Amino acid sequence: MLTGIVLIVRTIISYLLMLLLIYLQKKDQNKKLLILDKVILLLIIVINSNLILNYDINVLIYIIPIITLLLLREVTRLILIDNNKVKNIFEKDPIILVKNSKIYFKNLIDHNYSIDTLLTELRKNRFYSLKDIKYVFLESDNTLSIFPYDKNKFETYPIPIILDGTLNDFLLKELHLTKEKIEKMLIRDNLLIEDIYYAMYENNKLFIIRKDELK
Repeated sequence: MLTGIVLIVRTIISYLLMLLLIYLQKKDQNKKLLILDKVILLLIIVINSNLILNYDINVLIYIIPIITLLLLREVTRLILIDNNKVKNIFEKDPIILVKNSKIYFKNLIDHNYSIDTLLTELRKNRFYSLKDIKYVFLESDNTLSIFPYDKNKFETYPIPIILDGTLNDFLLKELHLTKEKIEKMLIRDNLLIEDIYYAMYENNKLFIIRKDELK
């Protein structure tokens, strides 16, 4: 009887700890933590399974590493917010899946993304023909960014090309821009790329947030 009660109590504790992790994941919208969340979730599942089944070890012995993992996650989240170089460890550059209505099959294969999934996602976004598509990017969180083929419409999208003083070479290439052109646009305001925290390119203009504005 006592063993049954202990099992129930440990199961409830395990359940509450999992709810805490889910709450923190939903509260934080930073998609760059996706990989880290998966690792932490796996570790907590292993710890929780031992918590439920191993009666000989005090519950606190299991709770301490779980709390430590959650604290490490929060520390990592803060680092990712402030440091773009560290952020790059957890994310990848967007991958072209479609360009000018042409599917890049090699990229699909390299990233284990099926053509059926691609077409399904396009239909969900009300694109029923590849002829309507200018670009489709596979983002680091495995979602798709879809840009219509209409050239004028595509050019009205604000595209982030500078983040934390770093140029996005991939997007520069896709927009047919050069580093020199961006530098000339910044020089008009006596700015360097290193001075910029965030810059969006839209209709041949830069919309800038300087680093000193964040202080």
